[in-house]
Amino acid sequence: MCDAVESSREHSPPSCLFPAMEDIRRDLRQNLVTVPSCDGHNSKKSKDDEFLRAVILQVAVNSSEIAQNQFMGKLLRAVERKPHVYSSFFSVIENDNVVPHQPIHDAVDVTREFLKSEIIKGQNPEVFKYRLRYDDATRIYAFAAIFYDFFEVYSISSPVLTGAGLDA
Repeated sequence: MCDAVESSREHSPPSCLFPAMEDIRRDLRQNLVTVPSCDGHNSKKSKDDEFLRAVILQVAVNSSEIAQNQFMGKLLRAVERKPHVYSSFFSVIENDNVVPHQPIHDAVDVTREFLKSEIIKGQNPEVFKYRLRYDDATRIYAFAAIFYDFFEVYSISSPVLTGAGLDA
């Protein structure tokens, strides 16, 4: 994220998405993926992590018992403690007929197809699992993050273009 010396480890996805032992009497915070981070960036991401949790849980609240537990417990308690922070996270949808943005919808379909043969990984699949693929021929990475078997996030890279063929 920056040029600072690694001084901590950032959870990816954030540990706040995983229920604590005292919340569900099971430990779903073991073997979480971490990446190197500096203390400055690691501590500054807290609000972003809470935003991500709020968005995912709003969508996934009815998809699983764990998501519902996180929503009714952690999220609602956090909203009570910091209503000013969470008021910016929530919005009311007036129109029930949401139409997906077609280019994004198409990109998700292509990425799903690209990843469909990859093994689903993840130590705590009830909360988070993922698929990852690198294709040597195209030099493309694709990643799917799946939360609570319901909320999916897709990412696909493209190779960095060099100056070759761009002079036209």
